[in-house]
Amino acid sequence: MSHVLHSGQPVLWKIPPNASINLFDVSFCATVDQATTSNGSVIEYLDVTGVDSRVVFDKIQLYPLFKLKTLVMKSTNLYITNEHEKNIFTFISGTEKLDISNNFLWILPSDIFENMTRLTNLNISNNLLRAVPLAITRISILVQLDLTSNLLTNINRTFQEFFEVLHTKNGHFKLHLGNNAFVCDCTNYDFIRWLHRSNITFDANKTYKCLLHNSTEINTHIAAVHFKELFAGCNNDVWLKAGIGLIVTFIAIFFPFTLIYSFRWRISFYLYKRFRHTLEKGIAVKFKYDVFVYYPESDLSWIKYILMPELERKWGLKMCIEHREIFL
Repeated sequence: MSHVLHSGQPVLWKIPPNASINLFDVSFCATVDQATTSNGSVIEYLDVTGVDSRVVFDKIQLYPLFKLKTLVMKSTNLYITNEHEKNIFTFISGTEKLDISNNFLWILPSDIFENMTRLTNLNISNNLLRAVPLAITRISILVQLDLTSNLLTNINRTFQEFFEVLHTKNGHFKLHLGNNAFVCDCTNYDFIRWLHRSNITFDANKTYKCLLHNSTEINTHIAAVHFKELFAGCNNDVWLKAGIGLIVTFIAIFFPFTLIYSFRWRISFYLYKRFRHTLEKGIAVKFKYDVFVYYPESDLSWIKYILMPELERKWGLKMCIEHREIFL
């Protein structure tokens, strides 16, 4: 029933009770929002390509989808539903193959596949993904993943290890990575090395276009063959970044310490003034003097001409000394 167009009065169509349908294709069908199914009927393969995802999730009454093995949802504007709905695939927990390609997806919720415990084949090609979605790690029995024609620049180490675990656990794993935006520079050399050494099955014989740091286009096979030449300076960059990091850390620690040490007396005086103000306010007493100095007669000259000018003129402290003050 694909490519059905209709205008005018709604056309109602219904799947009869206890029907068993191997393949149900309603792709690009304009009347799909009038569909209903009866209890007891079973669909194994459903293709709703070209049908708006809001219709698929909000209007179609398809109760028997717990036995659905394959769901194809290409070009269904899934990005709209993905933004506003949560757990959109809860009604197909038994599905083994899911195709959501061509849907302008740039992000996937981390729990979008959480209930799909039987999912083995996933196609999210021809979207706008800049990184492998974290949601992929929720699929423990995945054997094939199609990421072609996205905006991936690399496969980070976390996903490299995850894909290797899937390959070991499930006996095989196939990964499609063609037509992405891979780069072949020092930020990505571990991906090139992994791609060359991995026993995972890749499409295009592991040969994908990638750009060097000077925007020259090569491919990952050439990058692997000339690995030492292309990435010889990568360790130097690492040490340079480490050195810069140490210098920045040293400056961040040393400069404040030097500043505090240089102004230690001013800081101490400021803290003293604050403490005195708080104390006077608390006990309702205002002190006349800041400093009392007891000294022998032999030190009078040093007190008068060195200590007093420093404390009273420069620091603004009031001294109490015997030769000047008269005590009653």
